[in-house]
Amino acid sequence: MIMDILWKLNRAGATVVAVLHEINIASDYSERIIGVKKGGIFFSGAPDEVLRYDLLEALFNTPCIVLRNPTTGRPFVYPVPGFVQ
Repeated sequence: MIMDILWKLNRAGATVVAVLHEINIASDYSERIIGVKKGGIFFSGAPDEVLRYDLLEALFNTPCIVLRNPTTGRPFVYPVPGFVQ
C-alpha cells in the first residue's frame, strides 16, 4: 500500500527516493534502479536495462534467473536457491 501511495505521488510530480532491499518491488515501482556494491554504484538505469542475470549474479554473488512479471511486464528476479557463494 505504501508503494502504491509513493507511485501515485510520483505520477503527480513528486520526486521519490527510496532504499529498497526487495529487488522485485523496486522493479515494479521504479523508473530507475541503482545497485550498490562495496559502497559504490555497481549499476544504474531503468529496470529493463539493469535487471539482467549477468549484472545481478555479479551483484549478489549467486545465480539469478530473470523473468517477466506477468502483471506489470517488468523484470522479475529469482535467485537460485542453494547456490549462494
